Amino acid sequence: MSASRSGVPPVLFGYFRSSCSWRLRAALDFKGIAYTNSPVNLLKYEHKQPTFLPHSPMGQVPALKFQDDAGCWQSLSQSLAVLEYLEESHPLPSLLPSDLLARARVREVCQMINSGIQPLQNPFLAAKIAKRYFPNDSEKQAEVKSDWAILVLSEGFKALEVALQTYGSGDKFCIGDQLTMADILLVPQVYNAQRFKLDMGLYPRIWQVYCNLTGLDCFVSSHPAKQPDCPPEVAAAA
Repeated sequence: MSASRSGVPPVLFGYFRSSCSWRLRAALDFKGIAYTNSPVNLLKYEHKQPTFLPHSPMGQVPALKFQDDAGCWQSLSQSLAVLEYLEESHPLPSLLPSDLLARARVREVCQMINSGIQPLQNPFLAAKIAKRYFPNDSEKQAEVKSDWAILVLSEGFKALEVALQTYGSGDKFCIGDQLTMADILLVPQVYNAQRFKLDMGLYPRIWQVYCNLTGLDCFVSSHPAKQPDCPPEVAAAA
């Protein structure tokens, strides 16, 4: 299946460890959309190069390049915008429930992660804060980056845990009894939290849902360790 009617596979620009990139890999795999993986090395600042910026004005991954119905190449950035595009252009299998309120709940959880957790926890933001206040102290910078991530994740997950316990109907998915966009965002975020050694025992519903989701094919195939730009030593430790 292609993301365009021309039959030409789209190109996904992303980074193996980027949680936002993982969202799109999982969604594309779930919907059975073949794509070309084009890695962008964030550590080498390839996302800020003139060759990439036309695909993402903010210089962020991921970005999806695809042909529209007229055969013209288009680029779309920001993972939630791309997820919505994929859902509308390829509605089956769906990543949104049929019930109107449930769809709103899914989007609510998505925004909690996308706006209230992920961008604040981003290592690049933490690094900027650390360098701003401790420009000549590398040890203090490392401490601030770790403490900042844990603070953001713990506060965000506390609210997310309440939302899943209040709106969810079980421990298999975030909302309802099917895979949704909320789940697509949850898995990469919990993966990040584990990297920062957040105590997931404090968030039992999140952890139960996460453990169920990680066995699904779309998350197995899209896992960071299985990406072409994942360093062998990182893949071996996964």
